[in-house]
Amino acid sequence: MTHTTNASSSAPEERGGMCGLDGFASGSWGDCARTAASYPGETAFLDERAAGAACDFIGLSADLRVALLADLPPYARQPQLRRAVWHCRALLAADDFDIKEVASWPMPTPKGGADQFYALVVLSLVERTCERHAARGIPPSVTRETLFDLEVWARDYAVRHGVPGFAQIGWLANHVTGRLVALGRLQYLVDRFPFDAGVFRHAATGELCVLAPGGVRYRADGQYDGIGGVHDPDAKTTVFEEQYGMVRGNRITRDGRISGETTLSGDWQRAVTKGASAFSVHIPAGVPLGRTACEASLARADRLLPQYFPEHELNAYFSDSWLYDNTFAAILPPMSNIVQFQSLFHLVPLAYASDNQMFERVFGRRYERIEEAPQKTALQKAIVAHAKSGGHFHHAGMLRTAPSVADAA
Repeated sequence: MTHTTNASSSAPEERGGMCGLDGFASGSWGDCARTAASYPGETAFLDERAAGAACDFIGLSADLRVALLADLPPYARQPQLRRAVWHCRALLAADDFDIKEVASWPMPTPKGGADQFYALVVLSLVERTCERHAARGIPPSVTRETLFDLEVWARDYAVRHGVPGFAQIGWLANHVTGRLVALGRLQYLVDRFPFDAGVFRHAATGELCVLAPGGVRYRADGQYDGIGGVHDPDAKTTVFEEQYGMVRGNRITRDGRISGETTLSGDWQRAVTKGASAFSVHIPAGVPLGRTACEASLARADRLLPQYFPEHELNAYFSDSWLYDNTFAAILPPMSNIVQFQSLFHLVPLAYASDNQMFERVFGRRYERIEEAPQKTALQKAIVAHAKSGGHFHHAGMLRTAPSVADAA
């Protein structure tokens, strides 16, 4: 694979945010002058020895290692490539970098000559990530687990585009800036609790009660009216009132359905509120979603996250994914991995739910004629059968309060 650049060796900041490089879709790295003063000219982290050592630390597979190292020679010949990698590396290495900027960075175009650019940026930050983790008491084994996501997403890129590459810098930016750690089967990201639902816990019994926000219409199946284009002419409207030591609202059942009204009084206390510090849970692909492995990961998280991130209170875990669709409990065996995984959490319906992610993850794309979708796995067969019978799917959220919250109640 080769990289094509403009023949000029002008400094990137003189050529704008794109740094004069071909092989990228539209976007901007911003003002490259921000990193000009720190640019050393030579980039030792892009030589074969340093890049190979980074690959070996992460434990990348032999074929991916070979593909990455084979992509290095153009960087030795072309100053603009080295300068562009340094710019991205320097921004991500800075403690005050706003990770939201990555969303506007240009993405490599498949077969455009820049397919592995961001993979090399990640490799260049392995040492910096180790330093950040060490400062928090995070051991190298966890750093290695965390950075192995590079392999997962490089594999995904190759499957989708037929060439080696990597485009998920927006996601891996969380890893190399120290905001995310992998603990066994699951990943945990420093975050804020996003749901409007009212989450309450009984001080004496520890029972959890989740109430839907007020003023929303919900269908007979307990989902928000209108999601997936499905409307219920008899949809009801939720209430939520909190006054005089009492709370009245519509309970969300543990399997993620809005139900009838209930009133809480006495020893019920807020367990977590929208915007509170929390950790979002993420599920890397490529490994079976076994309940035992997930329970072990959550147990590690309960114990280790407060140690690793003492400044970020662990009030709750949350996530949203196609895997939390409570439809699966009706169409899959009770002991299936997905149903067992869902049972670890309190599911939450979402007003913006759709089936897009499910089609993407299970089938690779949406099929307008569902009978044309692949039916190689039991999951694919169950989804197709349900869709053919007129059924619908939706992604959903989940929450799980932290032990400290439960213990304090």
